[in-house]
Amino acid sequence: MLRRSIVVPLYQESARVGGTVRRLADSDLCRPDTEFLFVDDGSTDDTVAVLEGALAGSGLQAQVIRLGTNQGKGAAVRTGVLAGRGSTVAFVDADLSSPPAAIAQVLRAVEEQGAQVALASRAHPTSDITVRQPLARETAGKTFNRLIRLLGLTTLPDTQCGLKAFDRGTARALFEPLRTTRFAFDVEVLARAQQQGRRITVVPTEWAHVEESRVAPLRDGLRMAWDALRVRWALRKG
Repeated sequence: MLRRSIVVPLYQESARVGGTVRRLADSDLCRPDTEFLFVDDGSTDDTVAVLEGALAGSGLQAQVIRLGTNQGKGAAVRTGVLAGRGSTVAFVDADLSSPPAAIAQVLRAVEEQGAQVALASRAHPTSDITVRQPLARETAGKTFNRLIRLLGLTTLPDTQCGLKAFDRGTARALFEPLRTTRFAFDVEVLARAQQQGRRITVVPTEWAHVEESRVAPLRDGLRMAWDALRVRWALRKG
């Protein structure tokens, strides 16, 4: 079995996926015991062609998985996590707003510190936020976090940072039943983890906002709020 699987969900990323591959290939994550699973969520641009060109000769042990239609970030991450063969499984946003060093940090929290779930948190007092989000996005994120706390879904201060790691057994237990296919999938994953009594470690992170985010604060914020309500109802029903 491989030591590590790192999942990178992609949607309409032709402009930056080449840079993402280069940053990963130039990092300490590029090693024989680590696989990368790039999951394309039904992109209609040249994401896959650019990705495959960048991977050629990169040194990364990589698999490209294509979803036939756009199903949502949660569906893409779930596909990659369940396909991963590593004893530790992580996922990270394609823009690498959390850089390779931060990925290594959450992996170590699982491998060396006994965490079953390790999540990077921008809200940690020692996190290094080098580029902040626009005020509207930051406010929307804080409002969403207050909502899910009021719903009793989590006590965690930052569920939406796109970098998390799991031991293999925990990853399968949390992602196999996942039903939230879009941006609020992290809430369902973390709510299940807390409900199951999993050992969760919050890890400070280096993080920088990257423009061209796929999240529209109003449209996706409303959808995420609805998904959070659905998660609460579903988990209460068991």
